[in-house]
Amino acid sequence: MRELLYGVFLNSGNDAAETLAASGTSRSTFIAAMNTKAAHLGLHGTHFTNPTGLDASGHYSSAFDLALAATYLESHYSALVAIAATPAFTIPATTTHKAFALININKLLRTYPGAYGLKTGWTEAALGCLITTSKRGGHRVLAVMLGAPNGTAYAEMPKVLDYGFELLGVLPRPATS
Repeated sequence: MRELLYGVFLNSGNDAAETLAASGTSRSTFIAAMNTKAAHLGLHGTHFTNPTGLDASGHYSSAFDLALAATYLESHYSALVAIAATPAFTIPATTTHKAFALININKLLRTYPGAYGLKTGWTEAALGCLITTSKRGGHRVLAVMLGAPNGTAYAEMPKVLDYGFELLGVLPRPATS
């Protein structure tokens, strides 16, 4: 299960998400549980029809709901946050599959000082989606960007994070190493 979670967070692996959804119950039961959890968390602008986040009729969320969900994940599932912050991970070969070398596709982990997560996404309808967490000066900023035209999320998100830290009085951004 842990290896599948690395696939979901590092490579945004839809195959890993589908496998996790089907591993302990039926896919439809898993999706129903996702919607129940969303309602429990007060995510009123969210409805799931699949475990991947791929475009589908009736499948949607809002930036506000994604920020709430990310905050909940960070406060309750530190192991998932650690997985999302992992730059690279190798799933060793077994008798049933080859080795997989996973490189985290979240470029901000390598280019924005203090960035430690959280989730990337892109579809034809949603365009670029990025939930980013960063620490600086004893503060934490979480930002959600949805609908970024192809290739712009990684260029624009640092501006959003810098603005958040500026509001907190934490300046300037440290140099990248």
